[in-house]
Amino acid sequence: MTDYLNFISTITERSQIKTFIEADAGVQQQEGKLYSVFAAWWQVHAPSLSELPKTKKVMELRAEFLSSFVDSLKAVGLLDRFKVAGVVASWWNEQRYELRTLSESDFGGLVDSWVDTIKDALEQDEDEKKKQAKFDPLNHKLVGRLMPDYLQDIAEAEAKIAELEQQKEAFEQGEEAESDAEEGEESEAVNVVKNLETDLKYIKNSIKEPKKELKVLKKAPLLNKDKIAELEVFIQENEAKIAEIEAQLEPYKEIVKQLKEAKAELKTLKNELVKRLEAARVVLAVPCTTYRTTKRVFPTQVLIQAPDGGLDRDSIAMADQVRVLSKFRLLRLRGTISDTVIAQLNKALLIALDLPGQFDDEDTQELGG
Repeated sequence: MTDYLNFISTITERSQIKTFIEADAGVQQQEGKLYSVFAAWWQVHAPSLSELPKTKKVMELRAEFLSSFVDSLKAVGLLDRFKVAGVVASWWNEQRYELRTLSESDFGGLVDSWVDTIKDALEQDEDEKKKQAKFDPLNHKLVGRLMPDYLQDIAEAEAKIAELEQQKEAFEQGEEAESDAEEGEESEAVNVVKNLETDLKYIKNSIKEPKKELKVLKKAPLLNKDKIAELEVFIQENEAKIAEIEAQLEPYKEIVKQLKEAKAELKTLKNELVKRLEAARVVLAVPCTTYRTTKRVFPTQVLIQAPDGGLDRDSIAMADQVRVLSKFRLLRLRGTISDTVIAQLNKALLIALDLPGQFDDEDTQELGG
């Protein structure tokens, strides 16, 4: 005989079961243990991933990740061996092309490939985008990591477009559609703007010939007085109708104008994406050389005394040899230089780059002397 168990009284709907399980203290404890074990596993094996450009051992790394990941996380007991293996296998499968690029081209090459992928996606037309798997370049991890402010600009531009499109649609549907929506009724699709534009076109065409006829009749006004008066009344009445319709359409035209400008702004932002990405991944680097007491420090150079900046000996920062480098060529952080030295470097860079604000009065006197 099979025994059946009923749910506790607090669970009245099936949708509550998942929330109840997730809130259980024992489950939360095991989840915390799982995350801790994963963090420890990553701490041990992440260096192997960093060394991939040197070792080139992609498949060996895959085998290491699969076996060690399963051995470490299966012991927690929250997931069985197959689910744990599936997690790391799925991750590897999603990243396999990037890992191959990393092994062949280093981290700089990997980032370059990301930039190319983003650029290609942005340059596709709408038909090409529909044919290929959906890929949003704005959601790429490189954009989110290097350019969060840019994404905010994009989001604001898209929100503005969405708002204007709603205003445009509401105007086109008119007040009757709004009234039907409030009453819960479905109205037939009516485009108020098209109807007004059709009426406007018809009225404008209707007075073209009368205007030509009026122009001719006015050459002999005494003979055509009654006809002239009739045509003038007809034209004036219809011109009043034209003015009324144009006044009704004016707010709509303003919305369309703003929508066009907003879309152009969004397009400009997207076109600038690759340029901003390339700019975001480079830095200005000022090379240093060891300082000797016999050396003269020029205005385009700054003496940095150890241990400032993590240096183990006094050095000269040469702002006149400033260059642009990829951030990925910077291997490690030695230290941070003092605010005083940063101010001196800023001044030296202004001089080296021949920019405004190079000299204060003291500098001018020194150079003059």
